[in-house]
Amino acid sequence: MSLRRTLPLVVTVVLVVLGCGRTTQLSDVWADPVWDGEPIDNVLVIGVSPDPDIRNSFEKYFVEQFKKEKVQAFSAAAELGVGRIDSTAIARYVKDHEIDAILVTRLLGSDVDRTYVQGTGYMGPMYYGGFYGYYNYGYSAMSTPGYLAESTVIRLETNVYLKDSRLLWSGISDSFNPGSEEEVIKGLTEAVLDDLYKRRML
Repeated sequence: MSLRRTLPLVVTVVLVVLGCGRTTQLSDVWADPVWDGEPIDNVLVIGVSPDPDIRNSFEKYFVEQFKKEKVQAFSAAAELGVGRIDSTAIARYVKDHEIDAILVTRLLGSDVDRTYVQGTGYMGPMYYGGFYGYYNYGYSAMSTPGYLAESTVIRLETNVYLKDSRLLWSGISDSFNPGSEEEVIKGLTEAVLDDLYKRRML
């Protein structure tokens, strides 16, 4: 295979590998250090988004995952409407349905990070034997050029409040190179629920 054909293949493979690293990670996690209550049984899920489809998808998926873990959960969009909900209506719903906690997520921002990846070089074995040896050696010296790699980061903030409005848990999540909104939602849900379970809050 010629060098001209090899280089695009190398770059393509590298980009595919980078694109496969789609993960969601939590950072800046805070949890109430003195909380010693019972695990949460009933949760109201609220997604803060101007896009009703994204909000519905977010709340629906979170509710489904809570219920799989035997935790009662309710979508604010389904129960109280898709628009901005008056805080009085939320307080009334929390009281009437004996909600233990409110989980709220909002978008902090999205960024595209650009990183220059240094090119690499490969030198074949040295050969001293006249023109033909040097000619063959020249073709054995291969290198790949540097390139600019882009990484998309979606940052969300998720807070969990107790029914008396005290903050119980808070975390910032970063989703790297997500392929869709659904991928961000699934990654966030898994990361948040895992951390809450580790802290025995669920």
